[in-house]
Amino acid sequence: MYATTLAEDELLTRVELPAQPDAVGTYAKKPSPSSGYAMVGVAVSLAIDGGVVDEARVGASGVIDHGVRLGPVEETIVGERLDCETIEAAAARAGDDLDDWMVMDDLQASAEFRGQLLGVYTERALTEAAERAGTVTVTA
Repeated sequence: MYATTLAEDELLTRVELPAQPDAVGTYAKKPSPSSGYAMVGVAVSLAIDGGVVDEARVGASGVIDHGVRLGPVEETIVGERLDCETIEAAAARAGDDLDDWMVMDDLQASAEFRGQLLGVYTERALTEAAERAGTVTVTA
């Protein structure tokens, strides 16, 4: 946590990522009140064709000691229409691949609370992605 593998005499000057023109992406986070860093953050990148998710990448930070892909979430939405029911089902599976001992427990949040936040912020990120893609409209 808060560490890098760069040596003291090295400097990261850029990161190049391939463009994904047909993808829609979002990031939702619960910021730590003390630092602003993500207590839990969820990033989503989706390729949607005809309202159906062709490809999904969903990852989380702040839950365990490194970023992690949420495979069960991806599996739940690929091949499906991204509607409210699918989003809710996917968010419910956000922690399926994480054993309880893996989830961080510190002064900011208990492991149990982080697990709850993971589901909530997965749902938020997927909902925002669906809204951007035009597959679902959520009314407040």
